[in-house]
Amino acid sequence: MSATRYIPLCKVLLFITLLAKFGSATVSACPSNTLAWTETRLFFGRDIGETGEVTDEQWRSFTVAEIIPRFGDGFTVIDGAGYWQGESCKADNVALNGGCEKTKVLLIQYPPGA
Repeated sequence: MSATRYIPLCKVLLFITLLAKFGSATVSACPSNTLAWTETRLFFGRDIGETGEVTDEQWRSFTVAEIIPRFGDGFTVIDGAGYWQGESCKADNVALNGGCEKTKVLLIQYPPGA
């Protein structure tokens, strides 16, 4: 049995801010007179251990309180399904709708120097 490790929200928010500011980027050729923007992808697993999962209302509240104030110029949220190797994600534990854990993917695009 593995212990569940919780990370304080302030550390998560600091990580998000740093990753958004200094995260790696994929650069491709841009048409002339245009600039290459950076895209940062953040993955939020919704499983919170033995207590269940982050609800849609909790995610909405987090988005309003934490994401919009930091990335108000625009962002995209995509629903996903997380997979990984390990005991809890064997074939017989994969949900019928796909994945071992519901996931939110936050995409943030920003221009050079932002």
